[in-house]
Amino acid sequence: MFNEIQRNKVPQPPTEEEQKQTYYAVDMLLFVQCLMTCTYDLTKALRDAGMLRHNVKQVMTRMDEVVAEVCGVAYRVFSERANLGWQYIERAEAAYKVIDESVFGVGEPEQVSKYLSIALALIDLVGDYNDMLSVRFRFDASDKLRCLHSRLSSIKAPINTMAKTIIKNNVTAKNLNIKITER
Repeated sequence: MFNEIQRNKVPQPPTEEEQKQTYYAVDMLLFVQCLMTCTYDLTKALRDAGMLRHNVKQVMTRMDEVVAEVCGVAYRVFSERANLGWQYIERAEAAYKVIDESVFGVGEPEQVSKYLSIALALIDLVGDYNDMLSVRFRFDASDKLRCLHSRLSSIKAPINTMAKTIIKNNVTAKNLNIKITER
């Protein structure tokens, strides 16, 4: 009887606060997917700079595992709940292109500096956004990313401290024209 009542219940339109929370949640999930591409770019930059030695290789292997796991969960959120899996991947690629073009390295090796800065900024942003979200919108899988911040600090390269601000200002669901509607 209770299930029948729930099915027949007309969903309420989202409140203004819930709509804002939805945009933050989508932004956060875009950052999660961008982190997957950044992991690849950072590994390549480390290899090209000759810095991918034992300890750093272990850090990058662990990062790759954690990011892949969290990205898989994020993808399922879009593909199973809203049937938007491919659109999510396409939007994440567009978001990462914006990030890649707007954040620069601040020291040698420049590519390592750039992608390390992006990775740290994305990890911080995912955590910040997740902390802002209500229980309804929280993405608990993102908590696994927090350990990567300290691991990445073992990579000796200068960090662009403005990366987080640049990404936060340039990559949002609104400026990527992602429409969020209730089904």
